[in-house]
Amino acid sequence: MKKIWWKILCVVLLFYTIIGGLLVRIPNLPVLGETIRNLFFHVGMWAVMMTLFTCSVVQSIRHLSKMNIRYDIYAHNYASIGILFGLIGYATGAL
Repeated sequence: MKKIWWKILCVVLLFYTIIGGLLVRIPNLPVLGETIRNLFFHVGMWAVMMTLFTCSVVQSIRHLSKMNIRYDIYAHNYASIGILFGLIGYATGAL
């Protein structure tokens, strides 16, 4: 149980964020309607994507400078998860 406490906390915080993003009171502007809620999810996804891609570039540079395969694996994993967040961000932006 000591090793997985942060995973449980992460899932609880994700549910809190999703439910909070859908239930939070927003300004009643006729021009925006409910589309303003998209900012809670869409912009956050793109921010995480850009952060992960930056981490991938840093790990790639570390791999090229030290020739340690571990940094290449990290760079690949950061880029893979970054693409996932990019696709989710694109999907939420299209909504």
